[in-house]
Amino acid sequence: MFLLDKTSIFPKTDANKSKKISMTPYDKLRIASMTKTYVSVVVLKLCEEGKLNLDDKINKYLPNNIIYNIPYAQNITVKQLLGMTSGIKSYTEEDSYNNAVEDNPYRIPWKPYEIVKYIYNAKPNFLPGKGWDYSNTNYILLEMIIENTTGNTLAKEMRRIIHTPLNLKNTFMEIQEPQKGGFGGLTVRGYSEYGKDVTEIQDALGLADGGLVSSASDIADFLQALFLERKLLNTKYLSLMKTIYKNEDYGLGLEYIFTKYGTAWGHNGCSSGFSGEMLYIPDRKLIFVVLTNDENDSKISEIIFDKILKILSQKNTKNI
Repeated sequence: MFLLDKTSIFPKTDANKSKKISMTPYDKLRIASMTKTYVSVVVLKLCEEGKLNLDDKINKYLPNNIIYNIPYAQNITVKQLLGMTSGIKSYTEEDSYNNAVEDNPYRIPWKPYEIVKYIYNAKPNFLPGKGWDYSNTNYILLEMIIENTTGNTLAKEMRRIIHTPLNLKNTFMEIQEPQKGGFGGLTVRGYSEYGKDVTEIQDALGLADGGLVSSASDIADFLQALFLERKLLNTKYLSLMKTIYKNEDYGLGLEYIFTKYGTAWGHNGCSSGFSGEMLYIPDRKLIFVVLTNDENDSKISEIIFDKILKILSQKNTKNI
């Protein structure tokens, strides 16, 4: 495995578009839905510790005012939330929520219970366990379950289980863990496809479906600890995490991704002003992470990934 002393190559200076200061692997960006993989690790670790059970119904962990307003909630399991098989509609598909963001883009940060109200009594996509659909609401509910079970915030549990043991100094939950520096602790601004700065738009920032801020370097360390070093989960729960639903390419907070260089595990993400992807390719023991401060620059990951793999293939190298 080739090791790179990034501290000697990349100065720890905040990126700046006008001053033409490039980003580095240490810069802190929103990682959006990649957060779901971290949340899944927290839930599975709590199961490993005997504090949660994947097969428990969610009404065991959530207040009645939520359970009574989500159809079939008494039949939905924790595992189904993790694997996107609950049938619960995503709040991001609700016009009422999107209109609320548009009408007041710089409002105070959203709370999980405020988000969940947007899908109260919404017709489910299917009965629990009878289908698959990507729903951000699942992870908002998981945040509430984690906090009701442990008595701690998701941010504290994530730090206890992941960030502190792995010494991830650039990783934190936006809003929940206020940081010095730029808005939300970011070291770069985020832009829309039209070049508009959308960094400070409050579209449910800092919540479990996409609230983490991190650096490429920290994400690589997280993937290495999860898949290569097996530091975060035991064999049983890591295997469960990688169990996909029927013909869907999704496990428990983890995407199964097909590439021309081999199948991979990971997740992508897109949030206000930011997008990116993280991958682990078992056959090559390769970790790949790319973060951008353009919410619609989805092709850049593919372009960079392809170039890197071509270089490695030419060198007959399996690891970086």
